[in-house]
Amino acid sequence: TVGVESGKFKLAKGIKTALIISQSGIIFPFAFGVLCAWALAAQYAVAGIPFHVFAIFMGLAMSITSFPILARIIQERKGTNTVFGSLILICAAIDDVTAWCLLSVGVALKTATGFTSGLQTIGYTLIYVLIMLLILKPCIRKLYIYSGQTAGISFLFPLVLMLLSSLTSELIGIHHLFGAFLAGLIIPDTGDVKQGIIVRLEDVSKTLLLPVFFVLSGMKTQIGLLHSLHDWSIFLVLLFAAILGKLIGCMLAARFTSLSWKQSFAAGTLMNARGLMELIVLNIGYSLGIISGEIFTMMVLIACTTTIMTSTLLDLLPGGRDLGTL
Repeated sequence: TVGVESGKFKLAKGIKTALIISQSGIIFPFAFGVLCAWALAAQYAVAGIPFHVFAIFMGLAMSITSFPILARIIQERKGTNTVFGSLILICAAIDDVTAWCLLSVGVALKTATGFTSGLQTIGYTLIYVLIMLLILKPCIRKLYIYSGQTAGISFLFPLVLMLLSSLTSELIGIHHLFGAFLAGLIIPDTGDVKQGIIVRLEDVSKTLLLPVFFVLSGMKTQIGLLHSLHDWSIFLVLLFAAILGKLIGCMLAARFTSLSWKQSFAAGTLMNARGLMELIVLNIGYSLGIISGEIFTMMVLIACTTTIMTSTLLDLLPGGRDLGTL
């Protein structure tokens, strides 16, 4: 559903502003993540994992935004149909697409057996993405238009597309979740297709799959691994770097694009919510043996903290309870 929702928004209006804010929200925290990886590699990196792979995942964990959670927060605060709310949703969508592309590169470098193999995997990934976006997406859109089908009678096709795309990405050497995300991204906006798919998928994902995912993430999170004052000090440093890079980076970029200081602070605060998307990245990195249990635990706590603080900071901002007034 993340891929489907990320593709719902048209980028014709405010594309320049959205790109500046979203990419600033990637570049600054990603750079901080790489610096933290360099400082912590000797103590917390997994043996045998190349530094550049570890650094990519650290940067990703720092820079990702949770589009689904951000969308819910904006909806609850009456900002979905406002210019500001739509802009931030577009920023989050671009942020997620960028992060997923970086994730595919990181996984490709991890699973590759050598430098040549890594370049080959990245090349296959680029070809795969281009085929999906430039060839399959227009074809699927025409198929829906000419057939006159609605989401109610064409629900099976997106599921088959998701499975095939996931299989393809796995065969290429990148994670199957990237294939599922890309499949959702190319579903057309024809009629009520996307909304129908989201409604049907959310019934299963929210009641079954999402709770199971959180349970598994909780079981992997071992707070006892942070057993010393030094470990908790490192966690606080990582938390500060994550907030500084994402919140301040997006806020300054938003102000640069002529948004007011109030809107800029709200933009940085909203983009700082990592939540579900960071947990997905962390679970992938942990399952592949890229990040250690200590780093996984610290980053899970960062994901929870930054998500919780989003609503708190917005409540402190005048007009933050109703984004339509910003």
